[in-house]
Formats: sequence, C-alpha cells, structure tokens
Amino acid sequence: IWENQTVSIPLSGNLGRRDSRGLVVSGAIAQFPPVLLAFAWTESRDVPVILEQMNFFAEFNVCFYRHNLAFEVCPKDKGILIQPKQPFPPTTLNEVAGCLKYQGSPKTLEDMEAAICQGIQEQWHDCS
Repeated sequence: IWENQTVSIPLSGNLGRRDSRGLVVSGAIAQFPPVLLAFAWTESRDVPVILEQMNFFAEFNVCFYRHNLAFEVCPKDKGILIQPKQPFPPTTLNEVAGCLKYQGSPKTLEDMEAAICQGIQEQWHDCS
C-alpha cells in the first residue's frame, strides 16, 4: 500500500526527516453521506499510525463543548447547530461546596486575596 502512494507530504518537528505520503480515503461518520478525507501517513516504525487529518474541518462543522467534554459534528452543508447540553443533572451551590474540606468561619474576599498574594510571594520569592 505504501508504494502505491505517490503524493509526498512534508512533515515538521521531530518527524521532519521522515518520508511521508498523502492518503485519501472515503469516510462516513454516523448517518452522514461519505466524504473524501485526506491524511498524512509516515512509514516510520516509531509512528506507525496515520497522522493528522488534513481536510476534516473543511468537510464537517464541529462544535466543541469543552465544559461538557463533548462535541457535535455536522456536515458542512447543514451549518452549525448550537444547543444547550446537560450531561449532568443541575446541582446547587450547597451540593458542590459540600464536597470541600474547609471547616471554619467563612472567608471574606480580602482574606482570599491576601492568601493568594501570600502564595504567590512564597512561590516566587526569589524571582524578580
């Protein structure tokens, strides 16, 4: 298969000296129609996998919901649909704060700012 690939793809970084080839495959995601996807591929035994896609984001719109650890993929002709996601049930502040270990009187904003300054000074005391 390697010998059949004729398009050379320049790599950079620690793979800059490795020979690599372009590879185009037909891929289907979920119920979407198949599209041609281009990849860079190196024959190196140190990196035996196909490297990074080259046109995936030209074929699909992808919306990342980082705080939900989720993403949504839509074909490019469908546009992006942004809608709220709730992978976890709603929680109250008491439920969340209840897992904190601090026991004692509530701290003021001034107390918190002073503690932050103290931590910075302790960590960076010898830097100027």
